[in-house]
Amino acid sequence: MCKPDKRPVHVAEIKKTYKGKVHVSTYLRRTFRQDGKVRHETVANISDLLDDLLAVIKNRFNDK
Repeated sequence: MCKPDKRPVHVAEIKKTYKGKVHVSTYLRRTFRQDGKVRHETVANISDLLDDLLAVIKNRFNDK
């Protein structure tokens, strides 16, 4: 069993445009620096959750 990571998690919305259509992906991520560059570790892809549940999760993480 691996040790739990203590770094904070945040919600990231990534928007990509392809052939005029905007696709939105929502992730739970950790951010850290490696060799002087900012890196992102994706903890979970929460894109498929219902919109109202995503709103609850975003509000919860913004209240920290």
